[in-house]
Amino acid sequence: AQSLLENRSYEVVVYGATGFTGSLVCLHFARHTKAGNFRWALGGRRVEALQALKQEIEECGYPNPPTGIIVGDANNEDALTELVKQTKLVLTTSGPYSQLGLGLVKACAEQGTHYVDITGESIPFVRDSIAKYDTIARRSGAQIVHCAGYDSVPSDILARMA
Repeated sequence: AQSLLENRSYEVVVYGATGFTGSLVCLHFARHTKAGNFRWALGGRRVEALQALKQEIEECGYPNPPTGIIVGDANNEDALTELVKQTKLVLTTSGPYSQLGLGLVKACAEQGTHYVDITGESIPFVRDSIAKYDTIARRSGAQIVHCAGYDSVPSDILARMA
């Protein structure tokens, strides 16, 4: 499974890059990652918005701006497959996940691409994701990580307090 990832163009694609949370993630990557070995790209559905964000980040003068843009609509399975084939990991901030997320999980699971999201939609999205794609992800070596902060924090705190 690791060999699937060896010749990928990017370490990370931030999908949903032009949204509020996605743009904050992108600014953080540009500012706090080292140029050279860490190549990352902006991902989303509107090329113009992605180009504008890339230019904005480059103008900030941060040490590691994105090196690419990948366009892929959440409702276009072929575009999502092409997107995930280019990276080792997709970090998605694009919700609502119950409406837009399963296609990206599927593409990652099938292509052996690691996946991280910030969903707080444990039911039905996370449940459906596991039911449909866990076996495929295990076979390909893809690691699917849901609820990695932000939207999931309130429910995590409530569970801890219970």
